[in-house]
Amino acid sequence: MFSKLIILISLLLCCVILSIWHCYFKRGARLTFTFFFFAFLYILRWVLKNMVSPSLLLKTAKQLTLGGLFTNSDPAFNWVYIFLVAVITLLEWIFLFYLGWFVAEKIMQRFSFFQRRLFPTLLLSSLATASFLYPIEAIGHNLGWWRWQSFIQVSYDVFFIDCPPHALKSGFYFILYFLAAYFLIECSKFKHRNWKMIFFILPFVHLWTIRFFGNSLPRVVERMGIFLIVVALTFLSTLELENVNPGNLYKFRIIDRIFSLLVISILSILCFTVIFITNKPVLIFTLLPALFFYLFSMKNMSLGVIFIFCILAFLMGKTVATVSLIPVSIFFIFKICDYSERDLIRWT
Repeated sequence: MFSKLIILISLLLCCVILSIWHCYFKRGARLTFTFFFFAFLYILRWVLKNMVSPSLLLKTAKQLTLGGLFTNSDPAFNWVYIFLVAVITLLEWIFLFYLGWFVAEKIMQRFSFFQRRLFPTLLLSSLATASFLYPIEAIGHNLGWWRWQSFIQVSYDVFFIDCPPHALKSGFYFILYFLAAYFLIECSKFKHRNWKMIFFILPFVHLWTIRFFGNSLPRVVERMGIFLIVVALTFLSTLELENVNPGNLYKFRIIDRIFSLLVISILSILCFTVIFITNKPVLIFTLLPALFFYLFSMKNMSLGVIFIFCILAFLMGKTVATVSLIPVSIFFIFKICDYSERDLIRWT
């Protein structure tokens, strides 16, 4: 009965272990430990708040159903499932956090000017992670793993498929707050300051606004306020990251290729699930944003091929394929800025 969840936990655990291994060979022991330790604490807090003891004030938009398994009359049965799902959530988000950073760094290698800039890396990491979250949310809803509460108004936006925009916006900010705090503390010019840990309050500002203002403060005002603070702190900052140890370069290249194959495997598994399990082929369009982010991260992939693929996808999906234009638009905006900056440097 629990076998499917245990298999999923095992697969996610392998993904997290591979992520730790990849980060260790690329960034060293310190950054590896701090990233995964802080990510674990940050997600654990969210899991405890939303799944174990949700309060009325912090009512969550998503209700777990697991295909009706929570209708079982045995409380112990439900608590076992809650524990297993909590473990899955922890492992899933930890992996997604690192996956977004991995894809963003690969994409940044295409830009000479933005490679060491903190804000572009932060923005791309958050968007890439949210793009992988999109098909997971849509597939989970169709398989009956969860349902959305009535106050979310599940008349989904016409641009999204079986996933309310609220879920992706919440996921984006959830990722952004953590990565902003982590990058400022461990990977910026502030890392040598004694007061750097003050940045760790960024992920918790949202909770404080709810506690002090309740739900009277418009969510868009709150999020835009925090986002502007993040932009102000990170826009002019540079990433100060350790390079791969020359002695580990060969091992890192191997693990880097394995991790890339893992990303391809995940996209393939999601595609297989959409086509053969959900029996709803239109969900294939939910994979496009993540796919385009990954294609941009492939250094040898021609931009012309990606652009043609984007046009074909848009012609086939039209409205529901509009979301896939986000990674393409972001990439070309960065590319234009990169060319402009290089021309400015050349003329000066």
